[in-house]
Amino acid sequence: MANLLRALRFYRAEGPRLALVVGLMMAGIAAGLLRPWPLAWLVNFLITREPTPGLGTAWLQGASTPSVIALMACLTLGLHLLHAGLSAWLNYVSIGMSLRGLARVRCELFARLQRLSWGFHQRMPPGDLVYRATWDACAVQTLFQQGVVTLATGGLTLALMVVIMVRLSPGLTGVALLTAPALLGVIRWIGPWMSSRGGDAQRADSALSARVQQSIQALPLLQGYTREGREEGVFSRLAEEARRARLSQHGVELLYGAAVAGVFAAGAAATLWIGGGRVASGALSVGGLLVFLAYLAQLYEPLNQLSHMGATLATAGASAARVFEILDEPCELETEPNNPAPFPILTAGGASAGIRFREVTFAYRPGEPVLRRVDFEVPVGEVVAIVGRSGAGKSTLLSLVPRFQEPQEGGVEIGGINVRGFSRPELRRQISIVFQEPLLWPGTVAENIA
Repeated sequence: MANLLRALRFYRAEGPRLALVVGLMMAGIAAGLLRPWPLAWLVNFLITREPTPGLGTAWLQGASTPSVIALMACLTLGLHLLHAGLSAWLNYVSIGMSLRGLARVRCELFARLQRLSWGFHQRMPPGDLVYRATWDACAVQTLFQQGVVTLATGGLTLALMVVIMVRLSPGLTGVALLTAPALLGVIRWIGPWMSSRGGDAQRADSALSARVQQSIQALPLLQGYTREGREEGVFSRLAEEARRARLSQHGVELLYGAAVAGVFAAGAAATLWIGGGRVASGALSVGGLLVFLAYLAQLYEPLNQLSHMGATLATAGASAARVFEILDEPCELETEPNNPAPFPILTAGGASAGIRFREVTFAYRPGEPVLRRVDFEVPVGEVVAIVGRSGAGKSTLLSLVPRFQEPQEGGVEIGGINVRGFSRPELRRQISIVFQEPLLWPGTVAENIA
């Protein structure tokens, strides 16, 4: 529920369209509830040749049989076409709203990823982040479409049907609604299981995606050292784990569907048995029973939707939680100084200091420092080369200057000012960086150097 409520904030701008959705929903429900009545009116009229009291057919008094048949056929056609048209319009509008919300969450997630620290991106596999930004983000659309539109439509339809069914036969309605407690029991029993298996499947797919990204990135090394076979073995193992996780998830969902179908079948059988007896005793008309059975079928449709929604929302909730983990991650802008210092003017031979590393200690993992109490100064105008074996911390040391990383102890100063006193955008605008691995964006030369 928390993930659903949080997902709804991406739809706050959809107020006017939401009003249209509500209107279409009400009109569609009304048309759907009227669909069984022409058949009931016709059956009772053909049996008794008179309008049936209590079914709203007094206006058929004195009508001829051919005209009643033609009228009921036209009403049936008109109501079905109206219901189908309203449903299509409702789906078009609501799907458009859900897709706009999906675009918002993807843009916010992408912006967040760009503002997260290097430390975060070094911890997280790039393939996993790509999977979250593309596929897991779709869970927000699912939560809106299924958790709001479908839930509201099914819930309102269910409530109105129960009111009409009580008017027709309170006893039969009570029998039909006995399925509700059993359905809730199925949801409470299997629902947590589905949520857990859905989360496992998402993580397995994410690991598979991350491995593909890593392998493609390292393809020259893999081919150079003829490691393709080994990498294929690792990928096969991950693919098998993802297959088993998805199969396990679908197995639980199939068990859930079978349990729900069994509950519905028992309710329909009991209703038909008791309803047939009431018609035989004259307590209920044939038309009334037909309407009741039609409503019963329609009653089970929203109940079935609402029950299967548990599986959908459980899976979507697991994916949405992965998206919100990224959005909740503290970004660099949240640790900026309130009053950033202006960047100093550095001149060779001047009084201002250059770059100073003052007793710097840095560790990627607690208790495993990469840099230990590093202390030296680079005067203004001097060219310095830092050499060392692979993994000694050369790149890590330089990443502290533009604040890609933050030292756990000590500090880095430019012009006598700790770099934490500068805003990151201003600091980085003053630094030119050439990375070890060249990166070209697909586009023009101007786009790559601007």
